[in-house]
Amino acid sequence: MSWFGRSKKHWFWRRVYFYGFFLIMFFAFKQFIERKLVFRGDSEMEPIPKERIAESFCETPSGNKIHSWWMPVPNARWHIVIFHGNAGNLSFYGSRMARFAELLKASTMVFDYPGYGLSTGSPDEKSCYESATSVIQDYIQRGLIDPNKLVYLGESLGGGVAVEQSRVVPPRALVLLKTFTSLPAAAKNLYPMLPTFTLMSNRFDNLGKIGQLHVPVILFSGTRDQLVPFQHGQELFEAANNPKKFVALVGSRHNDLIPDLFYAELVSFLDQIR
Repeated sequence: MSWFGRSKKHWFWRRVYFYGFFLIMFFAFKQFIERKLVFRGDSEMEPIPKERIAESFCETPSGNKIHSWWMPVPNARWHIVIFHGNAGNLSFYGSRMARFAELLKASTMVFDYPGYGLSTGSPDEKSCYESATSVIQDYIQRGLIDPNKLVYLGESLGGGVAVEQSRVVPPRALVLLKTFTSLPAAAKNLYPMLPTFTLMSNRFDNLGKIGQLHVPVILFSGTRDQLVPFQHGQELFEAANNPKKFVALVGSRHNDLIPDLFYAELVSFLDQIR
């Protein structure tokens, strides 16, 4: 082989190595940025109201320890599992658990995804699903949750975890609050110039899954939601099977306090399916 041929071959492999290294770094950086933007867990815990809440841990097949709170109500009508959003941690939900106890006579459990609060591990779509399955099965096995009274409440990103979990352990009812059709679709609303459907590895494809569910579902969407457009809730409602209900939270933005209308409609809906 001539010097020119060897030089050309050498240059070819240098380009292969360069572009290979570039792609590896790009996807590693993409994964890091995506995880930081999507999963914004808080490790700082609010004080636990010890007189009403019991806390526990369970272990997932991957070895993550998942932290949960449980607020029991004697002779509860419902056992509600809260799948919280992408920020904060379970300790921000104590007041809502108390509201469910008061208005619905419901025992309530809330858990943290890996990397949130006191839960160990790193969050991604798969680990969120795994943590939900592990903690719910743990509560059922310990006799704390009755599957015949089970209600899932998924808020924002938590709606994606609740929809997937509804395929694993179907609840009596599914409640979706300000939930997106898919994570790339929600990201596209915020970053319209980016190819989010191509780039994002965390999907939470609620629109593709909700039609597979055969449980009563009630959906709440804010008409002024700047993160998850109102249309996402409408599309999920159209794709869901009956019985179903859609409630517009007029004037509500994504991070606004939950209005009294939410609780009134939820009480009415659950009374209808009892």
